[in-house]
Amino acid sequence: MTLRRLGCALCMPYIAPYRSQLRPYNHAYAYRGLTAFATLSMAVSVGNNGAPTSADLFVNPPQPPSISKQFSPGTISSGGLATLSIAFGNGNAAAATLTADLIDTLPAGVEIAAIPNIQASAGCDLASVVAVAGGNTITYLTGAVIPANGGCSISVDVTSVALATHTNTIAINGLQTDIGNNIVATSSNLIVTPILPGLSKSISPNSIRPDGIATLTISLTNLNAVAAILTADLTDNFPADLQVAPDPNIQVSPGCTLANVVAVAGGNSVVYQNGASIQPGGCTIAVDVTSGMVNTYTNTIPAAGLITDLGNNPNPGSAVLNVTYEPASIPVTNSWGLLLLVALLGLIAAYQIRKPEQG
Repeated sequence: MTLRRLGCALCMPYIAPYRSQLRPYNHAYAYRGLTAFATLSMAVSVGNNGAPTSADLFVNPPQPPSISKQFSPGTISSGGLATLSIAFGNGNAAAATLTADLIDTLPAGVEIAAIPNIQASAGCDLASVVAVAGGNTITYLTGAVIPANGGCSISVDVTSVALATHTNTIAINGLQTDIGNNIVATSSNLIVTPILPGLSKSISPNSIRPDGIATLTISLTNLNAVAAILTADLTDNFPADLQVAPDPNIQVSPGCTLANVVAVAGGNSVVYQNGASIQPGGCTIAVDVTSGMVNTYTNTIPAAGLITDLGNNPNPGSAVLNVTYEPASIPVTNSWGLLLLVALLGLIAAYQIRKPEQG
């Protein structure tokens, strides 16, 4: 039996005037939009059909839902933000309802951002998405739905300071619904790269007389959660005639290693040695310098002068020292201003006292 839409036809034998002559007779009828064809190869006079006939109608079972995920962007600097999106697919004519919580556990070192920024596309239930700032799980709650004939997605912002490639996976059967579970696992990678270290420098005071003393300070920055280790000497070479003071007076702030600073009296460089560290937050190195020659000295450490396991400084650092015979400027403060005012009033008073005597 064959089924066809838009009407039907029934083929039955037609009995000719002589029973030995049979030919088909077509009779058409409609029944609820279906068409049935049957061929009877016997004459009425022969009798009834001796065996039943049947036809099967196969109804496809529901397709299991699908799930996929993605970090965007896939690479961030330490402490940066990425959006984790989880997409649900449902190709059935009916919505799928979750029969258990979908829990996506983030890999170690990755967490929900301080502002989770939870989003849900049309068809997904925003109120059913749970993601707590600083937490490590994203949950789509039992009873939430995945709409028919397509699907929907949810997203949450995440962050990490752990320098690594983090793989986030939802396993087979991680998504459980009333029409079945996901039969394929899904994964996505988040790559966390270091923030490049940096440096700057200053000289104080920036103007001295010949053979005077100024302090050169090199500031090293590290915005990562781990220490940066020097993989080569950081060498600050001075311009000609600028040198380390007779008493170098080497100083470091917490985060730098004093034992790794080399500055020899009368020398023309400061070195922070290979293997030294720059702790998270950064640190400074200070050395006293001098010059007997009148000049303006520009001291520069070039880009990539600082080489570490977390990368190199992208920008140079410079400072200027002016060595001159010009007198140092006298700072004008409130106290100096008051003294000058008192002196001026004194002169005026003395003039007023002497004026009558001259008359």
